Amino acid sequence: MTETNKGNARGHDAGSPWAIPAKGWKDITLRAWKEAGQYNISLVASGVAFCGVLAMVPMLGAVVLGYARTS
Repeated sequence: MTETNKGNARGHDAGSPWAIPAKGWKDITLRAWKEAGQYNISLVASGVAFCGVLAMVPMLGAVVLGYARTS
C-alpha cells in the first residue's frame, strides 16, 4: 500500500468531516488526547473556570448594591 492510499484510507484528503472514515476518527481522537495532555488544557480550563466564578462575586455584590440603592 502506498503512502497516498494509506492517507486516503484514513481520510487525510477528506473534504468534510462526513467523509472521514472510522479509522480517521480514531486517529483524530488519539491525537487530540495526546495534545491535550501535552499542553495542560485541563489545567488551563480549570483556571479559567475558577477566575470566572471568582469574577461573579463582585458582580453579584454590585447587583445587590444597585438594587438596594434603587429601592
